[in-house]
Amino acid sequence: MLRFVFGVALVQADLESIANDEAISLMQLRASSSVNHSHSSANNCGPRHNPNVCRERGGNSDTSGRDGDCCALQNGGEGCDPGYQYVRGDICYRWNGARWTCCIPIPTTTTTTTTTTTTTTTGYACRHYGSKDTCPSPRCNWDGTACADPPCGSRTLDKCCGDCEIRDAKCIAKMFKICPKEGKRGSNSCPEGCAFVDSCEQCEFAAGVWKKPYSGQPWSPATGPRPQGCFRNRGWKIKCNKFEPGSKYPSGVNKVGKKRGKFPICQLVEEGNDANKC
Repeated sequence: MLRFVFGVALVQADLESIANDEAISLMQLRASSSVNHSHSSANNCGPRHNPNVCRERGGNSDTSGRDGDCCALQNGGEGCDPGYQYVRGDICYRWNGARWTCCIPIPTTTTTTTTTTTTTTTGYACRHYGSKDTCPSPRCNWDGTACADPPCGSRTLDKCCGDCEIRDAKCIAKMFKICPKEGKRGSNSCPEGCAFVDSCEQCEFAAGVWKKPYSGQPWSPATGPRPQGCFRNRGWKIKCNKFEPGSKYPSGVNKVGKKRGKFPICQLVEEGNDANKC
């Protein structure tokens, strides 16, 4: 009786030394398997156990260090073949073997990958491209001075999206909602909750709605930058800076930035603004 109690104590101590992840793995396996500890299970090394993959005494080939009665306690090179993990516990029980260690399969995960071939029509925003040669046609349009989105009127109805909308079976520029607060004079920023109007076609359309003059004539690079997108001067003459923030003239002067006497025209950002994004 004392020998039995002492043996149980040793087994219990050995199990308590198992790493957390190994212990959890064993608990899961035990929950799904029943272990027979009778002597009649001499040919049963435990659920899912494969005695043919055990390696003992540093065995590192197909013939050396093999063990057919479960694995010996790990103390010098013992382990399992690739695809199996070395575990401890009564999951491994064999009455005439090592009893507490064995090799079980490592769970595998199957990943299914679906490959779809599409024609690439995306990239940077059109205004990112600084020359006619780099302006990607037909997605973008070179207007003589800058790379811009194709005019709404040139689009088919199935491509009428983004800053365009369908009205009377035609694709036209979409009127934006003006920001409740105007951009500050001499700045290049919009009030909180508002954004720049980057579409010069929308900018021109809005000028018509407001009955204000609009000019598409470029300004001299020597005069410096202008606010991003749609802007106005003190007299409410509206223009549009079609260039990308960070771009520069050959002289090194920024194309986009704050300018004395210029007011950014900003639009209200609403939930769902991108619902019709191209």
